Amino acid sequence: GYLEDPTVPAGSKMATYARFVLHVNTPRWKGVPFIITAGKALDEQKVEVRMKYRGGTHATSEKRAALYPGSAGEELVIRVQPDEAVLLNLNTKLPGLSQQPDDRSLVRTAISLDYKVKYPDVRLPDAYEQLLLDVFRGDQQRFVGDDELETSWNIVSPLLHAIERADAAPPMIYPFGSSGPPSSLHFPLSSGQSKL
Repeated sequence: GYLEDPTVPAGSKMATYARFVLHVNTPRWKGVPFIITAGKALDEQKVEVRMKYRGGTHATSEKRAALYPGSAGEELVIRVQPDEAVLLNLNTKLPGLSQQPDDRSLVRTAISLDYKVKYPDVRLPDAYEQLLLDVFRGDQQRFVGDDELETSWNIVSPLLHAIERADAAPPMIYPFGSSGPPSSLHFPLSSGQSKL
């Protein structure tokens, strides 16, 4: 938690940052980590889904890393806010006809659909405007269903109860405007993922 806010009592153990991994127990999503990060007073405010693609087998990934040092994994990013966009980051060979054995350099290529750029004359409502409009219309499709809400609380409640116990470890402190507790920045590495 951050304690620099004057409205936060000294010695507060209120959780203001969380980073954890979830796994979905279905054949389609087996072995795919969902890394969830949320916090208050961070260096940036954003909501996005970031899907990092695997590089194939371990041997293939090592071979590619040796051939193309510095190449990052390919990913699809769906940014909900701010500045709605869909981004596809790919590793592509430098353009040209050269096929020399030593000409193996890959470059990071971004394919972008930035809504503000694509639709400059359209006013995009913020999330709350859209939700309020849906309420007035009686449209519930953007709202969480009872089953989703119950599942969410089943995941989060045990964590909250553990934090609130008297013998619980104190929350990790992080400065206002930072990217969270320093130790959390290495968290995805323990899940076999690179830093998000």
